[in-house]
Amino acid sequence: MIFREDGRLIAHPEKGDEIKEKLGNFNILTSGDPHLVRIFQLVKDLKPGQVVVENSQDNEYLAIAKLDLPNWYFVTVFPKSILAGLAFENARFILILGLIALVIEVTILFFVLRQQVAAPLNNLMMATDQITAGDFNIQLDTTRLDELGRLAHSFNAMAGEVYAREARLKQAQEALEATDKLKDEFLANTSHELRTPLNGIIGIAESLIDGVTGKLPATTISNLAMIASSGRRLATLVNDILDFSKLRHQTIELQLKPVAVREIVEVVLTLNRLLISQKHLQLVNDIPADLPLVSADENRLQQILYNLIGNAIKFTDSGSVQVSARLISSEEDGQESKIAITISDTGIGIPEDKLDRVFESFEQADGSTARIYGGTGLGLAISKKLVELHGGEIGVESMIDQGSRFTFTLPVSQISAVSSQSVLVSSHRYQSSPVLDSLPSEVDAHAHNNRQTAKNHPEWSILIVDDEPVNRQVLVNHLSLYNYEITEAASGIEALAILEGGLKPDLILLDVMMPRMTGYEVTHKIRQTWQASELPIVLLTARNHVSDLVVGFEAGANDYLTKPISKDELLARIKVHCSQAAIFLENSRLYQDLQASEARVCDRALLLEQSLQLLQQTQLQLVQNEKMASIGQLVAGVAHEINNPLGFITGNLSHAEAFIQDLIGLLELYQQQYPQPAPEIVAQIKAVDLPYLMEDLPQLITSLKTGTDRICEISTSLRIFSRADTTSKVAFNLHEGINSTLMILKHRLKANNRRPKIEVSKDYGDLPLVNCYPGQLNQVFLNLLGNAIDAIDESVQGQSYQVIQANPKEIIIRTETSQDQQWARIYIKDNGLGMTEAVKQKIFDHLFTTKPVGQGTGLGLSISYQIVVEKHGGKLLCISSPGEGAEFVIQIPI
Repeated sequence: MIFREDGRLIAHPEKGDEIKEKLGNFNILTSGDPHLVRIFQLVKDLKPGQVVVENSQDNEYLAIAKLDLPNWYFVTVFPKSILAGLAFENARFILILGLIALVIEVTILFFVLRQQVAAPLNNLMMATDQITAGDFNIQLDTTRLDELGRLAHSFNAMAGEVYAREARLKQAQEALEATDKLKDEFLANTSHELRTPLNGIIGIAESLIDGVTGKLPATTISNLAMIASSGRRLATLVNDILDFSKLRHQTIELQLKPVAVREIVEVVLTLNRLLISQKHLQLVNDIPADLPLVSADENRLQQILYNLIGNAIKFTDSGSVQVSARLISSEEDGQESKIAITISDTGIGIPEDKLDRVFESFEQADGSTARIYGGTGLGLAISKKLVELHGGEIGVESMIDQGSRFTFTLPVSQISAVSSQSVLVSSHRYQSSPVLDSLPSEVDAHAHNNRQTAKNHPEWSILIVDDEPVNRQVLVNHLSLYNYEITEAASGIEALAILEGGLKPDLILLDVMMPRMTGYEVTHKIRQTWQASELPIVLLTARNHVSDLVVGFEAGANDYLTKPISKDELLARIKVHCSQAAIFLENSRLYQDLQASEARVCDRALLLEQSLQLLQQTQLQLVQNEKMASIGQLVAGVAHEINNPLGFITGNLSHAEAFIQDLIGLLELYQQQYPQPAPEIVAQIKAVDLPYLMEDLPQLITSLKTGTDRICEISTSLRIFSRADTTSKVAFNLHEGINSTLMILKHRLKANNRRPKIEVSKDYGDLPLVNCYPGQLNQVFLNLLGNAIDAIDESVQGQSYQVIQANPKEIIIRTETSQDQQWARIYIKDNGLGMTEAVKQKIFDHLFTTKPVGQGTGLGLSISYQIVVEKHGGKLLCISSPGEGAEFVIQIPI
């Protein structure tokens, strides 16, 4: 026989059927066969390759060997009868031969088993592992006809059955998930259907209490108040069930922001203090004022506090309910800082065996507790889920008759600022709080104040759109006590028809779930005509999912109210939106008046600006003309004053030259006649250096004549440049005007410490005399040549003297007549910076300049353009591109 080290029997001559029945899982240790157990105990400590012969004391010998195959043992039995006739001395020899034969047989059997048994068994184990991993496509080879073949066939059958069961389980799971989804949809739809009649029950009861049908007896009012209170309590239960469903399916989305815990707790405690008038109970807010802000959804945090504080009040008849908080971890420990908020009471406590289950759904302390105190058993379960959604934890400590301590944690906000509005209670979330049921006098006073406010403002028109007559009646009852003009529509289509018929209400109360056309579609249609600020729309919905609200706001709604609708919230929101719409309309009218006034002012300002620009232009041109005329008069006067002494000097220089020549001739004759003068004369000759004086004096006279000639030329140029224009044009040599202008600008053309001299190249053509205003054209030449020098100076800024010398700057002046001899053209070109196309389009505009403040007036080219084009009927053109310099072309008719 063959068996494994773990006791599994692989082969046996008498137990083959049992091995097959157990699919190869026959184990010696659990078989109950003492013979097999004894053999297993004998061989379990053998080493691989070791062989042992054992006397079984049952007329047989056992030969046992441990095979090299992993953890396998081989056992064979030899009857004692076949050895009885042998002599004792041959027994040892025969035994050795038998052992040798046994080893050979075992070796042969090992290789046979390795091929015939071990490989199929290994395949079987691998297939088992694959099925365990979920792969049911594995199939073993069933072509063999022995036990292993039958084992493989059974294994394949088993795998098929497991696969079929897995498929049936998957189908059942999918069916359960579909059923669960249907249940959730049924729950949501049922809640909507529940809220609609609840809205009618609560609304009608409240309107009757308010006196919509007249004053009612006190008993009737009390009964109606109980009806309204019961309706609100039922609405609270519906909300809790919906929250529980959404939490279970993880569909609640938190709107996290920084929240001040102390202020939220104070609001919740303030509202709950009105519930404990019949109890000797103290509510204590023991939260530090400097507590860090928490990161939480404000509405959900209020819900958690309402549940925990409400439970504490419910189970505490006397003593106190205290709310405290503390910082439990810091960033120094490498952990996120959290705030632990504790609600402790002195109530009845919770039994120790119930503490582990208080946060389970529908869990109550016991049946009597549920009967005495009421509740669905969902409050703590919902609170636990909400705390965990915030990333916190919640726990409880309690002792019977000593009270309970509920503690939950919230993460500290990373933002330090919090809006002042964050402590306000969300009225649409807690409109069904039992607090409101306990405030009859306050509600009545509030309603009275609302009626007084409504009577004081002008009539506001309200369009009510709802397919449920009861819902419309509730709204009509609520609003009829106030000064509102009410119009009803039973569908979205009817509402649009009313609006198209000319009615423009101040506000629309619009139900969301209506047949044929939903409230979202109606809102979208209305927003194609009116803006949200012009015509407010308040949606009425029984579904308060965030996704539903987002769809409503995206369609263009201003606000929403959740059914069942709170009367006070309805009136408050109508007042807010109607007031805002009225303010918007008034602002629109004022804005239109303001725009009309601004348009008139702009028109007048434009006229004044145009007049001012014309006056400024005229003034500047007059100043420029007057300046040029004054300069001309000054230059002409100076030239005239220079000419008088200059003429005297020029006339006397010729005589002085003749006198000096006579004196020099006389001195030379005297030296010839008196070669040995007196000592006094010799000393004087040396003192005055007579030979140098006789040589230098004629040259001095020549220099004086050259200087006076230069002064004459400058004077002539000044007179030509500044000649006064007459009322009519005169014949003028344009070349003289250009030369006189260059004479005026000669000091600017000279070299300085920043650049070498600017060369001027003149290529004058044969120009006839031109009928023109010479003084004005000289002004044009002066402006264009001055701009050319400025452009060259600007282009060499930042360049070294050597670089400028290697690329000399120059001004080229060229003149010619047109081919038809009708025009005289003057070209003035520089190799400065040049200009862009945008600048070139504006250079002749009035007051346009590219020069820094204080270095240009923006008048030079503008005045030049007027002189050439308007005064002389010519043309002034500019040819330029960046880096290529600029060339101005003046065309004057001949």
